[in-house]
Amino acid sequence: MTIRRELRVFPAGLFALATLLVASGAALAQQGSRDCPMMGMGGGGMGMMGHMNRKQMGRGMGIRGGGMADMGTIHSLFAQSGTISRTVKILPNGIEAVTESSDPKTVELLQEHVAAMKTRLEKNQPIRQGDPLFAALFQNADKIKITVIPTKRGVKVIKTSDNAYTVKLLQSHAQAVSDFVKKGMAGMHTYHPSPPR
Repeated sequence: MTIRRELRVFPAGLFALATLLVASGAALAQQGSRDCPMMGMGGGGMGMMGHMNRKQMGRGMGIRGGGMADMGTIHSLFAQSGTISRTVKILPNGIEAVTESSDPKTVELLQEHVAAMKTRLEKNQPIRQGDPLFAALFQNADKIKITVIPTKRGVKVIKTSDNAYTVKLLQSHAQAVSDFVKKGMAGMHTYHPSPPR
């Protein structure tokens, strides 16, 4: 009898713990962009999830649009920035960027990240909303055309727009991403102003 009662209590305790973790994650996500511009999360947001891999984060936190899985990929790319090379060509109507790595795992992360961000723009699922440039980019997502071409060592991305201001956003965003590659983890908390209209 005692054993049965303990078995009933144990799953309820696990459910309560899972509910607490999800609620904590949601509270951190709503906290705003005071500490970290990434998805409006406070700086301590990744701390309690540091033991989880990217897929576990997405499943475990239940955030819409795979936000936590995307965050895991982004953090991994920041950590591997030393293996990444990037060239950007400014086009009259946008940009062409080639981002590659000598590390096969980083190549996989780059391709995964670019595919996820293309989907986010197409479905208007914003990320990094504490950063004015990224917020403006998602506000103009419907004006952006993206072509993604996987390469042997990474990915080539062509982003264009018929809207002059959106072209400025695309070019500013390309520069911001290049800065992320250059600075690595030190650039993660950098905010970027949106360009003047």
